[in-house]
Amino acid sequence: MEELVEERNELQEKINKTTQGNSLCNPLTEEINAWEKITVEKVQQTAEHARQQVNELMNSKSRKITNEFRGFSEELSHLKETKDYVEHDLTRLKQKIDQFNVELTHFSQATIIEFNKEERPTTTSTTTSSSTSTLTSSTSSTTTSTTSSSTSSTSSTSSSTSSTSSTTTSTTSATTTVGCSTFLNQTTYPVGSSPYSVVVVDVNSDNKPDIIVANDGSDTVSVLLNAGNGTFKAPTNYTVGGGPQAVAVVDVNSDNKPDIIVANKNSNTVSVLFHC
Repeated sequence: MEELVEERNELQEKINKTTQGNSLCNPLTEEINAWEKITVEKVQQTAEHARQQVNELMNSKSRKITNEFRGFSEELSHLKETKDYVEHDLTRLKQKIDQFNVELTHFSQATIIEFNKEERPTTTSTTTSSSTSTLTSSTSSTTTSTTSSSTSSTSSTSSSTSSTSSTTTSTTSATTTVGCSTFLNQTTYPVGSSPYSVVVVDVNSDNKPDIIVANDGSDTVSVLLNAGNGTFKAPTNYTVGGGPQAVAVVDVNSDNKPDIIVANKNSNTVSVLFHC
């Protein structure tokens, strides 16, 4: 009996040492600590890269707006001093001011940063596989030296930790791309007086969209043919009725060529320009 009691005491001492040091010396805990350190470092690197991209974008926008506004101010001052301007110049300059206001509104808004989880798949796969492999090995070792009940608990913990590792790793391996929601500077073309409405359609059958403008103030229709290089040719003006305000382009005489139809408010007429 004394021997049994002594063996029981030795066993109790072993159990106490095993359970007390488990949380600190368990290989699984050490693996989690190492994984946590690597994950935090990757998150910090990704955040720093995103900050640099945002700063570069903001600086670029600031320089662009400043340079354009300087040129605008110089032109405005020159026109004021020389008084060499027409109504079209005033309209164009007013549109430029409106454009500056729009750009400043966009500039003050938050830039959207998109985290792309598809980037760097090799790094993600390697990290996840390594963590899973080590965790599995640690689980097997723990299972061998513990009872059936401890095995079940450790396996559950390993599964949960592996799932968390996979989710967090895919997040930290993300890269950043910066989206742009602005347009290039405007290109203006002279047309008739007080342009009222516009349609964009291919009128010369070259598969390029052309511009047709109804000019209410000059009783004309301007046709700007597409040059095919992102610009339009000088307008050709056609006289129509008084106060043209609406325009349509359609083949009205069945010759497979687009014709121009204009509604004239002041003269209460409709003008038809047949395609020759």
